Amino acid sequence: MTAETSKKTREFHYSDSKSHKFWRISSTDASHTVQYGKIGTKGQTQTKEFSSEAEAQKSAEKLIQDKLRKGYVEVESEVGHDIQPRTIQDSTTEQSAEVKNSSSPISHEHDAVTTVASPLLNAAKMILTLN
Repeated sequence: MTAETSKKTREFHYSDSKSHKFWRISSTDASHTVQYGKIGTKGQTQTKEFSSEAEAQKSAEKLIQDKLRKGYVEVESEVGHDIQPRTIQDSTTEQSAEVKNSSSPISHEHDAVTTVASPLLNAAKMILTLN
């Protein structure tokens, strides 16, 4: 990628009672890369090359319009200019910074529940074992 090359990343989320998904597109010159999957996972990545920058841009806009029609909502991209996989760690107390700083209300609700519920559950277990 040269200094004149600009890379633009846009991110979209979709949530309903059954799914919480992300879809991210990054356009550079005559190609675009799409990353998609469940929020909180790395997802899958696909790159497509085109014969011109205009053709790549037209394809990207068509894909974006398709996502908007399906109910996806654009969010501020958390990854800056490059597509980076999101990661989660196995430990509930050691979540990755990407997930903790997510603009998704789901991850914030999980953080709040984990932060408040863990000490309360431990206290309740101690009281029950004492009785």
